[in-house]
Order: sequence, then structure tokens, then C-alpha cells
Amino acid sequence: MRSSYSTDIVIFGGGIAGLWLLNRLRDEGYQAILLESEQLGCGQTLASQGIIHGGLKYALNGALSGAANVISDMPARWRACLAGESDMDLRGCRVLSEHYYMWSDSGFRSKLKTFLGSKSLSGRVSAVDEKQYPDFFKQATVEGTLYKLPDFVLDTASLLQVLADKQRDHIFRVAPESYSFERDDKAQVSAIVIADGEKKFSIGAQRFIFSAGKGNQQLIDDAGLEKPKSQLRPLNMVYVKGKSLPNVFVHCIGDSFSLTPKLTITSHEDADGTTVWYLGGELAESGVGKDRESQVKAARSLLQNLFPWMDFEETDFSCFTIDRAEANVNNNYRPEDAFFIEESNVFVAWPTKLTLTPNLADRLIERLAVSNLTPTSTANHQGLSDVLEAAEIAPSRWDSNRMSLAKRMLGATGIQVSVLGLGTVKIGRNQAVKYPSGFSLPSDEEVSLLIAQAQELGINFIDTAPAYGSSEQRLGRLLTNREDWVICSKVGEEFASGQSYFDFSAEHTRLSIERSLRSIKTDYLDIVLIHSNGRDCRILEHSDCPETLLRLQEEGLIRAV
Repeated sequence: MRSSYSTDIVIFGGGIAGLWLLNRLRDEGYQAILLESEQLGCGQTLASQGIIHGGLKYALNGALSGAANVISDMPARWRACLAGESDMDLRGCRVLSEHYYMWSDSGFRSKLKTFLGSKSLSGRVSAVDEKQYPDFFKQATVEGTLYKLPDFVLDTASLLQVLADKQRDHIFRVAPESYSFERDDKAQVSAIVIADGEKKFSIGAQRFIFSAGKGNQQLIDDAGLEKPKSQLRPLNMVYVKGKSLPNVFVHCIGDSFSLTPKLTITSHEDADGTTVWYLGGELAESGVGKDRESQVKAARSLLQNLFPWMDFEETDFSCFTIDRAEANVNNNYRPEDAFFIEESNVFVAWPTKLTLTPNLADRLIERLAVSNLTPTSTANHQGLSDVLEAAEIAPSRWDSNRMSLAKRMLGATGIQVSVLGLGTVKIGRNQAVKYPSGFSLPSDEEVSLLIAQAQELGINFIDTAPAYGSSEQRLGRLLTNREDWVICSKVGEEFASGQSYFDFSAEHTRLSIERSLRSIKTDYLDIVLIHSNGRDCRILEHSDCPETLLRLQEEGLIRAV
């Protein structure tokens, strides 16, 4: 039997556009839910530099284009939201920089382009007196002019958090390829049917909104829509990590007559607190099709040319590709404003850029107001949390590798562990082990690299034991950031002179734990297991080991047994 749920509006896509729409629609009295097939913000949102534009880049040819006119008032509107004084309360969202700058080097074309851009936006762009330069540009060894723009930069991760936290009970994850659309007798899309394993149910709605960025085209195809078409504009974005990098927020204007800045830089922090420069502009557009090595080489060269006073030797470069999704109208023409197309009870929506997200919500709400959609006072979707899991926020791109591995609660311990762990017997013992061939123990440098790689991959669980030879002692020397790791050790088995022996007495159990704490250089062990000799029931029922471990847990030396 298929269960049925209902609501006024179902939104697809958990980026900023979808979450903003969810908040606005519910504030307007509509019953609405949001469905995401992966993680919130995992596409264009967290690939965005977070710049709230005021339109300068669209005025570099000396004239206010349609795009510049549309976007020019957006910084003021966003600032009102951040202050809690507009239709969206964004208090709590982190602002990375209250100002954005434009740097024009001494090249003639570069100076001309900057001059024209500032005149076009007269009153909104101002030259910065050299005495007021941010510290980074005070160190400049090349001539140039610095301008302050009305733009500013948001932390998109915190923006996601603020928007999602307001609607946690209405945001769900739906597995890709688990859904299909149903139409009513008037050929209008009327429901989504979800079949995931043994679960099968439908969600009926009066309207559906596709705001899934790149995923819009798949939704269009799945719903059998004919009018809406999506187009993609790829970028090859670069990020640079370095502990000594200063915070920089700037457009660097080049000598070509392209309307795109040569380089656009925003500054962020990774999960370890290391500064990250995130690089867009012409570098990202011209880098499409380049492999990682070529794009990183181009980025290094460009940064060194623009900022010769900087040393980038101790920095790490990486890059990734991202597709910007837009409505395909008028033979690949790029829309200047937020855009949507309506067909068969479905709105397919594109904000075009982060800055224009409020405009998209305005336009859709205006359209709904003149349609025959009447908000219902109640909705039958309260039970969806029983059949759908919550959608979680994705990590930032520069943290995605180390944080991508899933974590699960370990039984009833309250401890979250990665689904894969790092076993350490082979870093401490190569005698009397059940491997098909012999091996040498790795060096300290190799072990350190292994630990770092495990952490990069998202592993937080380390398994060791006194019987693993020098494993515990090496972890004590080489493991850093103790609080980032869940350490599991054992009691019962000892290894000496090439042989194992077992001792499950109370005295030896306590001695073993205290020795492990000293060896690993920690005040506590997260998890302790009993290293069995194969006689499990006898150990549990007739030895003092289990009771001793529980006493040690009460003393705070062990978190879980």
C-alpha cells in the first residue's frame, strides 16, 4: 500500500536559491517542503566566492549594461537582510569582508578600464587614498590604483546554515533515481512518487519549483517538460592554502578589454584554520579544459606577476571544475536577471547569480499571487521525517576531501566514527603476523604522511593495541590534534620476544590501560576492546577484566567499553 502526503509547494534543490525560496514561501503562508538529492549547497552555492556584487564588472566597458542596472541595488538589500531589517532575516550569517576592492596595475588599458568602470558607477565606487590601503596593498612593489566597491563577501557555508536552521523540519534528502513524477487528468504535474527500497509513497502538491542548478535539466527531463531548457557555463576554479596568506578581497583588472576581471580573489579558512585564497575571474574561464597541472601552473604564474612582493613557495594549490547553470533563452543568451519558466504546474528557476537570489523569490511570489494557488491552512507532510532522512550541509570545497567520508554513531556510545578506520598493527609489529609475506616497518616520516592522508580522507578512527608492538608509542610521538581522533586500544593480549600471551586479571587490565595512556600521550582512551584469546564467554563471565574496565570508565580514563 502506498502512503500519501501533501503540501502546497515542493521545491527541488538545496542551494541558496531553494532555501531562500523555502523560507520566503513559508513566511507568505504557503505549506512548502524542500527536497535535495545530495547535500545542501554541494553544487554552485559552496563553489561561489560569496561576493554580493554591485555591478561594477558589468560596467567595465564604460556603460551601464542591463546586468549592471539590475544588480546595482543588491548590496543594500542584502545588508538590510543581514541586519534583520528586510523580508529575510540573515542575522547570524558571517560576513567575511565588509568591503571589496578593485586593483588596477599601471598598464594603460587596465587604468582605462578601471576609470570607465568607476565613472559608470559614479558615487558607488571610490579611489582609496594610499594611506588608507589595506596592509596587503601597502606592501605593493608595483604601481597601481586601488578602488573600494559597494560589494561585500559572505561566508556561503554560514549563509546555508542560517537559512537551513529556520526550516529543519521541512528539508529532506531524496535518493537520486528513486523518484518519478505523476500527472493528473489535465496532464499537469501533480505528485512526486518516491520508491526507495521497501518504502513507496507519494507527495502531492499544487506547484513544484525546480531550483537545483545543474540538476534542473535532469528534473526537466524527468518531469517531461518541453519549454524550459538549461545551459551550463563551466569554470576551472583554483584555491590556494597557506598559513601565512593574508586576507585579500579584490578584483584585479587586466590589460585586455574583457568584461571579466583578470583575477578575482576572496579569502576563507579551511577546517584547520588555514587561510584559503579562492581564485576566479578570467583565470577560471580560460582554464576550462586544462588539466590540474596546467591550471595550477597558470595560477602560480598569474599570482606571482600580479603580486611580486608575495612568496608562494609554502602554499598548496588545487583546482576543480564547476558548471554554472542558467536558463537557455534566445540561442544561449545569458539572462541578466533571475529567471523562471512555467509549465504544467512547474516553475523551473535560475537565480543566474548568488546576488540575485532575492529577486528570484520576489518574482516567483508575485507570480503565485496572481495564479489560482490558494495556501492551505494545514498540510499532510508532517510524517515525512519517518520515511525521509534529513539533508545535511556539504563541506566547503577545500575541506571536501578530508570531510567526505561518512561518519556513524558507534552503538549507544555517543561517539561518531568514520565508516573506515586506520589500523596500526603494521606500523609497530612485523613478527608473528598473519600476512602472506614479510614487510619492514615504515619510517616516522612515512607514518606521519599516512596519518595526514587518513585525516584528509575524513578518517577519524584509529585502532591500536599493546600487542601491536611499538604502535602505541609511535602514535604518541607522531599523532597531533588529539581531539580530532577517536582512539581505540585494547587489553588482554601482550606481545614479547616474538610471542603473544594473555592476561585478563584486574591488576594487569589497569596496568595495561595506564601504560597505553602514557604511550599514546593522552589523558583518556575513547574506546577499549578486550583482545580475546578466542574464549570470549570465559573472559566475560569468569575474569575481572570487564568489571575493571567499567571502573576505569567511571574514573574518566575510558569513554566507552
